[in-house]
Amino acid sequence: MVKFSTMENTGHPQEKTGITLTHDPRIWPFGRWLRRTKLDELPQLAHVLKGEMAFIGPRPLLPAHFNHYTPREQKTIASMRPGLTGIGSVFLRDEAGLIDQTSMPPGKYYEQVIMPLKANLELWYHQNRSFVVDIKILVCTLIVLWRPESKLPLVLFPDVPVADTLKQGAEGRERRAIH
Repeated sequence: MVKFSTMENTGHPQEKTGITLTHDPRIWPFGRWLRRTKLDELPQLAHVLKGEMAFIGPRPLLPAHFNHYTPREQKTIASMRPGLTGIGSVFLRDEAGLIDQTSMPPGKYYEQVIMPLKANLELWYHQNRSFVVDIKILVCTLIVLWRPESKLPLVLFPDVPVADTLKQGAEGRERRAIH
């Protein structure tokens, strides 16, 4: 999968986790803008045109992150063509911002909170895939790119299993992850 490079690969300890934080020192100034606008993903249109990716589907993960899913989740998610955007991109648009709001170590928070949320979102998408759902995801993607604080995804997808969790904020997610 191709992307525009937004940061240096220097052997920084954070590099091993596959997680990029909001104020990650590896990100170049222009890279910060590319990441915020999601324009770093633009080269993936070539994969869509070649039929290797869809416009809408689960976002590809690093193998180390994908391996945190259960075998059932892996099988279901792998059965769908990866997408340029997806339900996870809409609801978890700013993972780094969520990580910033918690007192948990970033890797632990990612594994215990974000990964289960992603899995639930992708399983929901698998069960509810349709042209209408894809159009809603595309519209929400465009809206949250420019208005990340938009509540439109919660309005258009009130039955998404993580909608209530996301409404409650990071501290509520953190408490559930610890218990």
